[in-house]
Amino acid sequence: MIIDLIKYDLKYIFKTVMVFAILLLLSAILHNVTSYGYTPTILDANGNVTGGDPDAPTIILFLHTLFYNAIYCFATGLLVNSCMRVWQRFKSSMYGDEAYLTHTLPLSRSTLWASKFLSILITAFSTVLILALTCFILNLTDGGKYLIGGIGISSDWPLNNLVYASIVFTQLIFIMMSGVSGIILANRIKSCKPHPILYGFGFYILGSCLILVVSQLLQYINPDFQALFGHTFDPYSTYTVSFITSILTTISLFYTAIIAALYIIDRKLLRRGINLY
Repeated sequence: MIIDLIKYDLKYIFKTVMVFAILLLLSAILHNVTSYGYTPTILDANGNVTGGDPDAPTIILFLHTLFYNAIYCFATGLLVNSCMRVWQRFKSSMYGDEAYLTHTLPLSRSTLWASKFLSILITAFSTVLILALTCFILNLTDGGKYLIGGIGISSDWPLNNLVYASIVFTQLIFIMMSGVSGIILANRIKSCKPHPILYGFGFYILGSCLILVVSQLLQYINPDFQALFGHTFDPYSTYTVSFITSILTTISLFYTAIIAALYIIDRKLLRRGINLY
């Protein structure tokens, strides 16, 4: 039964998420196809430098730039749409038109909530997997390496890339859970309740502030955080892979702890009852 619930959730969620995923992967492939080199740079006897111009027709330059921008647009759309579809599905199945059917199933609310949480995990994992596949495709060309290098991804740092993916994964789950928590809390408060998105935004701000406070406190324990938040931090320095990995791993663990807290809080709120209108 719980597998069927997850299947129906994912069918609804991926209906539009897959559109962004396909467009993103297609843009990455076409970005590589339209990649181009540069003419040789020549230094003449007078000290003048010539060459170094794009070695491609104007139409190729235009298409390459178009697909470059499309990658950012579709990647953003993929992330935003994943969150929106999760929230819409949760609201419609738990409080909307499908709610009466959902709550007549021979399942406890804890089981229903577990199925929703698993749907969130699968959606977030699939989204990150699509982004990782996009980065793998882009890494096949020099132009693609330059693009993903701008967001800190490099084939020379496989461990750092894995940690980077984990923090994106936990951050995405945290955002989804914040929105879902806002929907649950808004349903529990009967009088003078604002839009659920405001509650969700409040959960996100609260969790982010908590992570920032804990990170500030850790600078007195962990020398890596002391370098990051203290006076010893130099934004122009080249920090080691272990330093970056340590920072990202710790932040990812913070997000995991907050996600676990939201899971417990939401489960308790759902067990107290649901208001159907």
